[in-house]
Amino acid sequence: MNNTFKKLLSISLCGTFLISAAGCSQSEEDKNNKKAVAYIENAPEGYEDHFTVTYGEWHSEYMLRMAAGGYSETSDAETAEQYREQIVKYLAQEKIVLYLAKEMGISAESLTEEELQKAEKAANEDIENWYKQYEAKAITALGTGYTEEQLRKKEEELFNAFMDEIGLNPDIFYTWAVNEIIHNKYVEKASESITEQQINDFVQDTVNTAKDKYENDLAAFEEKYTAFYVPEGTRKVQQIAVLIQSTTASEVAAYRKDGDDAKADEILKEALAKVKFRIDEAYAKLEKGEDWTKVQKEYNDEASSNEVDFTVYPKSTTVLQKITDTAMGIKEKGGYSEIFETDKGYFILYYKDDLTMDDEKMKDLEKQADEYLRDKKAYEPISEFTDKYPYSFDYDLLDIKKPVTTTAAEAVVS
Repeated sequence: MNNTFKKLLSISLCGTFLISAAGCSQSEEDKNNKKAVAYIENAPEGYEDHFTVTYGEWHSEYMLRMAAGGYSETSDAETAEQYREQIVKYLAQEKIVLYLAKEMGISAESLTEEELQKAEKAANEDIENWYKQYEAKAITALGTGYTEEQLRKKEEELFNAFMDEIGLNPDIFYTWAVNEIIHNKYVEKASESITEQQINDFVQDTVNTAKDKYENDLAAFEEKYTAFYVPEGTRKVQQIAVLIQSTTASEVAAYRKDGDDAKADEILKEALAKVKFRIDEAYAKLEKGEDWTKVQKEYNDEASSNEVDFTVYPKSTTVLQKITDTAMGIKEKGGYSEIFETDKGYFILYYKDDLTMDDEKMKDLEKQADEYLRDKKAYEPISEFTDKYPYSFDYDLLDIKKPVTTTAAEAVVS
C-alpha cells in the first residue's frame, strides 16, 4: 500500500521526549491549539470545519513522531522541519480521503462488526508495543521485588503520562486503526475499475522497459529496474573474503583517488602478504572437498554475508569487472573460483545457482503492480478535489519554509 494511505500505527520510542512548550502559559497553549495550520477557504457546504487541521491536532502527532525517533529540534532541525511538513500534509490528505470515502458510503458507521474488531485488535497491539518501550524505565522505577502485574501497571502509567504530555489520548490508536480500514476500503472502491488485463499489461510494459534499460542504459537498470528483469546468465554467488585492515584499505583508496597507483599498489602488496596464508588455507580445504558453508563460516571476514546469495549480472556498472568475470568464469553450479585479489583483500566466489524470472517473481510483480495501479487510481479523485478545493497552510505557525511555487495537489501531497 502506498505510504500516502498508511497511518504509521507502530512507532518505536527510541529516546527521551525532547520537545516541550516551555515558556507558554496554559491560556496561550489553548489559544494556539485552536488555530488552523491547514484549511480550505471554500470547503464543500456542510464540511467547513471538517477539513481544518488545528495546531493542537498537528502538534500532538508531530511531537509523537519526534519523541519516537529521539529527535531534538535543536540538534535535528532539518529532520524536525521535514516531520512538521510531512505530518501536516498527511493530516490534510487524511481528511480528504475520509470525506471522499463518506461520499462513497464508507465511514466508521458503515464498518462491520468484524472490521471494528479488527481495528480494536490493531489498536491494542499497537499500545502493547508502546508498553514494551517503557519496560526498562518501569524496571528502574520499581527497583527489585516487583510482580509482573506491577511491572505492567508501571509501564502503562509511564505510557499514559507520555501521551498526556503530548496531548494525545490512547484512544487515538483505535481511531487511527479505523481510519486505516476506511482508507483501504476507499482505495478498493475508487480503483474497482482496474482490470487484470491492465495489471498484466503494466507488468509486461515494465519488464520490457527494464530489458531495454539493461541493454542500453545499464546504470539506470541497476538503479531502478533490477526487480523487473533478470538477464540471461545471471548468477547467484556467495563469497569468502579475507580482508586487509580497513584503515589500510582506506589508505589504498585515497592513493587511488589521488592518481598514485604505484603507492597504492605498494601498500596493498604489503597488506595482502600478511593475510595470504588464510585465503590459501580456505582454498586448500575446498580442494580437499570440505563443505563450502563450513569453510565460509571459518574464514569469511564478512560474517554477515555467510550463506548470503549475491546477484551477479553478466554486465554491470556497480560491480568490479574482475568480480563479474570471475563469477561468470566458474564452469558449473557448485563450483568455486580461483583466489583473486581486490583493494580490500582476497576473495573466492561460489556459484550457488542461476537466477531466473520465475513464476514466483512474476506473481510478486503482479501483486506490486496491482497495489501501485490501485493507489494511483485512488489518488485521482484526491487530485481533482485539491484542484477544486486547494488547501492553505500557515507556514509561520508550522515553522516551515513556504514553497516558492506549488500546485494545489502538491500542496497536499509532496
